[in-house]
Amino acid sequence: MIVSVSEECGFRGFLPLILATHTSLPTAAIVVLSGIFCGVLHAVSLAYFLNATLNGIFFHCLLLSTGNILVPMVAHAVHNAFALVHCHLKTSGGEPVK
Repeated sequence: MIVSVSEECGFRGFLPLILATHTSLPTAAIVVLSGIFCGVLHAVSLAYFLNATLNGIFFHCLLLSTGNILVPMVAHAVHNAFALVHCHLKTSGGEPVK
């Protein structure tokens, strides 16, 4: 939960505010750039980069549509919880389940 809260504050709060304040970029460009930045920081593979980028854009759209940063925070936490359960079910002690 702490990860989703801190990432949402950074990627959907602080970074877009800085970009909006110091550039003339339109909102759509800021949404895409913050998504890409999120993807870059999560880039362990191309697939994971794309997944994190698209999730970042989706979470930002949630923020813009609701005006409440708690909404993408909760969505992010739920996403992380499902990912954790998925990884746990696919492995046993770090080894793939056969």
